[in-house]
Amino acid sequence: MELAKGKNAIALNSMNEVEGTLRKLQLAVLGGELDAILEQQIGLSKPIAK
Repeated sequence: MELAKGKNAIALNSMNEVEGTLRKLQLAVLGGELDAILEQQIGLSKPIAK
């Protein structure tokens, strides 16, 4: 999944950042923030029913 133009990975400076980053990613998923990106990348014309 491309998260931003030309960026398909999350780079961290240390292992200490992993938990917080995963929590932020989880909140973004639950909040629907990645829906538009996924819809565009897999070619859906309408949102996935939750």
